[in-house]
Amino acid sequence: MTRMNIMDGEGTDFAGPAVIGWFDSDKAEWWDDADHNGNGSGGTGRGEGVWRTKAGKWVFCRWSNWQGEKTVCTYMDAEAAREWLLKNEFDATVEMYFGEVAEEEDRRPGRPEIGGRVTLSLGPDLLARIDAWAEERGISRAEAVRQRLEASFGSAATQTLEFSYKGGTIGGAQDIVRQATPAGEAAPSVQQAGRLGFTVTAGGDVIDRLRAELEDRGEECYVTEA
Repeated sequence: MTRMNIMDGEGTDFAGPAVIGWFDSDKAEWWDDADHNGNGSGGTGRGEGVWRTKAGKWVFCRWSNWQGEKTVCTYMDAEAAREWLLKNEFDATVEMYFGEVAEEEDRRPGRPEIGGRVTLSLGPDLLARIDAWAEERGISRAEAVRQRLEASFGSAATQTLEFSYKGGTIGGAQDIVRQATPAGEAAPSVQQAGRLGFTVTAGGDVIDRLRAELEDRGEECYVTEA
């Protein structure tokens, strides 16, 4: 057993950080930002890394290979772990523990929010059932969970989006709607009507995605409750 202490990250005027837990690193997984020379984001011989313990806890560490300097580890939440892994291009790990990584993502301010991220723990039996259900439909684990929750609680309030499309054809407008519709769901039909040329009625989540796509294309659009 190789014991790694987890600190509270703070300490007081009279003492250093307190030990608030530990884990066996021989039974944990480790990812770090060291390059082929052993240097990380902290400079020569120093950097960052993330552990996932046998119990599924995420731990952030600042490591050092310098004599007299200690590696200091603190707990981190799952969302922070996911962000660190994405930043350091461990996409396969993110997909293993958090679900599919989007092919494209724009985090700039000012875009309509498509929904907050939720992290939850599921037992192995339930997780296996979700994965089987997702595989049957050719969708990701995260999308399967979202669809099942919507089926239980109902989807977001139905809205109507009126929008312009410079291409002018209803077929082209329908293609944009299809791209904004979650995998495994039927795309709502576009109608050629309204002041801007086209309208579509769907759940609020699809409308939010579609509005973001249209604004990226420089099209006009506005939403009303159906």
